[in-house]
Amino acid sequence: MSNSTFQKSVIFFFNFVIALLCLASVVSNFVFPLWRVSLSYTVKGDQLQSLAGQIEGLDAETLADMEIPLSLSVTLETADVILFLFEEDTSATKQLLDKNVDSLVDQILPTVDAFGESVMQEVAKETIREEVYTQIKNQLIQNNPDISEERIQEILQETGLTEDYLSEQTEEVISAFYEEGATVDSICEKTLDVLDSVVTKANESGSDELGEMEITEEDKQQLEEKLREFLEKFAAEDSSLDPKETLRSLLLEYLRASGQTDSDQDSPEDLPQPSPGTEQTAAIPRETDSFVRPLADLSEEEVSSEQELKTELKQLINDQLPENAAGILALVCKVLAAIVLLSMLAWVYLLLKLFFRLFSDRHAIKLKAGILLGGIPGLLLMVLPMLALYLLPRIPYTAALFAEFGLAELGLSFFSAGVFAFGAAILLILISIPYSALRRKERRSN
Repeated sequence: MSNSTFQKSVIFFFNFVIALLCLASVVSNFVFPLWRVSLSYTVKGDQLQSLAGQIEGLDAETLADMEIPLSLSVTLETADVILFLFEEDTSATKQLLDKNVDSLVDQILPTVDAFGESVMQEVAKETIREEVYTQIKNQLIQNNPDISEERIQEILQETGLTEDYLSEQTEEVISAFYEEGATVDSICEKTLDVLDSVVTKANESGSDELGEMEITEEDKQQLEEKLREFLEKFAAEDSSLDPKETLRSLLLEYLRASGQTDSDQDSPEDLPQPSPGTEQTAAIPRETDSFVRPLADLSEEEVSSEQELKTELKQLINDQLPENAAGILALVCKVLAAIVLLSMLAWVYLLLKLFFRLFSDRHAIKLKAGILLGGIPGLLLMVLPMLALYLLPRIPYTAALFAEFGLAELGLSFFSAGVFAFGAAILLILISIPYSALRRKERRSN
């Protein structure tokens, strides 16, 4: 094989690799999100207590040690931003807002459901534990009026009524909440059965100080009334339980109350409150130019707590946006679309050059277009933001700001389809070192 033939073979190999990089850079923009901003955060007990305050009768301290992970992300697709180059009105803006708010609600709902489940669990545990402790304490005091609190705790351990045992018993009640056909009556009955089991275990221990315990019908009635009062907040008119649906409704009321203003809106106390088991099916009207479809336009079958949540969240977001928000968003998306198209044109330009050079005596091409323009979206939307997230918390002044606003607790991350083009541009830089030398030799020989 002559030197010229070998050189041509190497150039064809590099051209093949460059063509693959060009194709991957263009196609990746339509396979992966143009930009995705992800946030992870742990909602802690003190924050949950604010929402728990919407549940009358629930002791917020019950949730003090609770933690619920929350993960959210907002996504821009390449097709979404390219639409802005051809839209003169705000229709593309409305579609983009609706799409992302729907996505956020879908991501939030599992956290709401987890909160509801945790509330039910904690309330059931506290109710049973409190009742068991009260009954045993009263029995011990009746037998020995001078008994100390420390001795009461010791007797609980001696009789086997430990935290682990009580947790096992309350798990039976908790699982009953999520059984098909669960009702207020069935949960109350299950709770009383568990209480009887605990008392039986205490009596079987043979403790002389405790003696023979007995739960009177009056005691059972008081416990049932207390539990029933709480459960009815989660019950429909037929007494069936749907904790998830109820918690979603409570969140809806919380958001509505938070969205009121002092000047022209009713206070949260003046808002219409749904009666137990009644699902509210109309959002509070606001005099704003909304991006969302009013609930009045929905049929009764379409209205649900999930739909209301989505509608309310869209409305709340719209209320917080400045008057020219649609124009600003449209401008930002147009700029992004221009940058992405410029990047893709650079890669397409290299592909076309490679194609036409197949019919030429000189097959090597210049790679400047891909190197200078191809990686811009990935650089702006992922590389620089991630670099900033790494560096800013390590700079004393900005680190103080992160701590002051609680940003250090946020798990923020970025992803962009442009990262593939950015990586391709880096590879082109490496390839250009031997490739440029081959291109110059080819030009001199021709």
